[in-house]
Order: sequence, then C-alpha cells, then structure tokens
Amino acid sequence: MSLYKYTINLPNGKGKEGKITAKDKEGAERQILERYPEASNIILNIQPTATKKSTATKKSTATKKSTATKKSTATKKSTATKKSTATKKSTATKKSTATKKSTATKKSTATKKSTATKKSTATKKSTATKKSTATKLRMTKRQRYLYLQSGKCFFCGEDLMIEDATVEHLYPISKGGEKSDFNEVACCAVVNHAFGDMDIKRKLEFILRSSNNFKCPKAKD
Repeated sequence: MSLYKYTINLPNGKGKEGKITAKDKEGAERQILERYPEASNIILNIQPTATKKSTATKKSTATKKSTATKKSTATKKSTATKKSTATKKSTATKKSTATKKSTATKKSTATKKSTATKKSTATKKSTATKKSTATKLRMTKRQRYLYLQSGKCFFCGEDLMIEDATVEHLYPISKGGEKSDFNEVACCAVVNHAFGDMDIKRKLEFILRSSNNFKCPKAKD
C-alpha cells in the first residue's frame, strides 16, 4: 500500500486536499471519485509511508550504530595494540636496562676481583721480596759472632774460617745454660767438641794453665 496526497476541484469552485492509501494510482483515483463523484482535476502525489521512513531511519540508525561500533572496536583495538606495543617496549627496555646493569655489575665485580687479585699478588710479591731481602741481610749466629770477634776464635785468637767455626756455649746447655748472646761465642769446632759439657770454670782453668799459649787443637783427617 502507498500513501497518496491528492488535490481536487469541486463544483462550488473550492479546492480540496487530502491523503489516501491505495495499492496504486488508479485505485487512489477510484476511491477519490467514490467519495467525491463531482471532483475534477485530480492531482495525486505519492508520499513515503511512515513504515518506509521508519525502516529507513532504523537502517540509518543501525548503519550509524554499526559504523560507531566498528569505529569504537577499531579504536579499542588500536588503543589495545598501542598499549601492548608500549608494554612490550617498556618490558624490552626494562630487560635491556636490567641486562646492562647485570653486565655492568659483572664487569665491576670482575674488575674488583682482578684488582684485588693484582693487589694480593703485588702484596705477596712485595712481602716475599722483603722476606728474601731480610733473609739475605740476616746473618747466622756463626757469621754474627765471627764478625763481632773480628773473624777470630774466641779462645785462641787465631783467624777462623766460617766452615771451621761453631757456636760454643760458655755455660753448657746441658747444665742450664741459655742460648743467648752473653752465653754464646764462636770458636773452632774441634775445641768445642773437646770441651764437651765442661762448665765455664773448668774451661777457663784449662786455658789459664796454658800460660797464655793456648791454641785450639787441629782437626785430624
């Protein structure tokens, strides 16, 4: 069915307008003539129905909503994509920063260990060098006593080689004598053996009875 707007002329000279619903134009004219048999100059204009308008409006609204939904969905997807990309970039940046920090920490630790190792090695070398120097500079008891005795035997006063010298304890260790400077002297190894564990009194007595002609006995092959 279609809606028609009509305009007609009546015998009294007046015009009349109205609307009528019909399947087609001929049907509309028949209905008008049935109502107004004396009508003339019938003018019909088809009008869009409310249903069509409503349908068109609904379609337009649905299209707009669909478009809006698509735009909204696209916007959400775009926003989600941007957020996801930003999150990935942020995560990658954090991982990169963490990796750099970890690498820097490892390098710093390795450098510290290397420096500590070098310092430790240098300290050990320095200590070893000092010990070695001290060892070289340090004299044995025999060397020291011979040096203090001008290289001579304490008892006979003869020149004494280091290889023939020994440390004699004036007061024997076996009788409570101490291993100290005031109780030790350098003398010939042979006389040291000869004196054995004599106490200082007997040693001096033996030397004094030699009428100042005391001489250390010579070692025999």
